[in-house]
Amino acid sequence: SHEYNMRENLRYIKAPVTLMVGDKSLISPAEGQYYMASQIKKAKIVSFQNSGHALMVTAPFKFHRELKRFLA
Repeated sequence: SHEYNMRENLRYIKAPVTLMVGDKSLISPAEGQYYMASQIKKAKIVSFQNSGHALMVTAPFKFHRELKRFLA
């Protein structure tokens, strides 16, 4: 199996980034999202309690509020 790993390149991201993290996600576990945030200088974490990977479905109001904040 081929693994695609870009972790060493995260530190080169200069643009602001908002990582929205579902604490129950099996596809993108929270630990990995927190690691990415620690490596990206302008990263912000928004945690969603009791949510999986499809945040726009499980927490649509919070998801859209945070997306609007990021895009503003």
